[in-house]
Amino acid sequence: MRHRSSEEDEGEPHGAPLSGSKKTQSPSKRPIAKRKERSPSEEISQSPKTPSKGKKPQGPPAPKKAKVARGAPVLQTEDVLKVTKLPKKCQVTNEDVQDPLAKELYTNLPPLLRCVFLLWSPDTGPGNMMYSSWEDVTPYMNFDIMWMCANFVLKGKYVNLSRIDPRKLQVIKQIYGAQRERWTLSIGGTTAVCVTLAMAVQSSVTEISSVVKSEKAVKHKFITAIPHGQEIECLARVVGMIYTAVCLGVKYGF
Repeated sequence: MRHRSSEEDEGEPHGAPLSGSKKTQSPSKRPIAKRKERSPSEEISQSPKTPSKGKKPQGPPAPKKAKVARGAPVLQTEDVLKVTKLPKKCQVTNEDVQDPLAKELYTNLPPLLRCVFLLWSPDTGPGNMMYSSWEDVTPYMNFDIMWMCANFVLKGKYVNLSRIDPRKLQVIKQIYGAQRERWTLSIGGTTAVCVTLAMAVQSSVTEISSVVKSEKAVKHKFITAIPHGQEIECLARVVGMIYTAVCLGVKYGF
């Protein structure tokens, strides 16, 4: 039986046959490639990265989308709707049904065509009120301030749709992101902020809304109000004339 030399012990571990050789020992020495030892830092740096538990492997970064400012039109077209002529006889004002307390408010209003609002919601509201009713319900109200608000017509971009002459307004077609079209009520090319007179009955501006039953109620800021009968009729007629419609669907109830 042949004993291994010290040189053979260095190149081959005990009990392992040489690669490609038979179990019978050959008298000739075969060169054996030594395996290069790696340091722990090399093993870590060269090992493939595996995602940690609970995290999905990240792919290449997605291309950034162009940001579009909310409310800012990308393109303002030349499509404009505008009222150029008023009717000879007003289809809104009826002196026989006017509130005696407010007849003076409607003496100099422009004649308007008839238009109605069609409510999206099937729920019925409390109806409309007249100025005389306000005086009975809220006797502590300052009527001087109320008359001043009622007679407001126009200042800058703020427009009282119950008082304005529709010939001063226009509707401009604007195209927003993702090719969304929107017809915007404007005055002098600027988006109008429209107002009207109404009697507030509940405020959700500083308190959580009792109408919106969801976790998002805290984000809803609005005022529940009852509009004045003839004021809201004038508003509907003005909007209908500008949009060239006799019936318009609205998202809220009166």
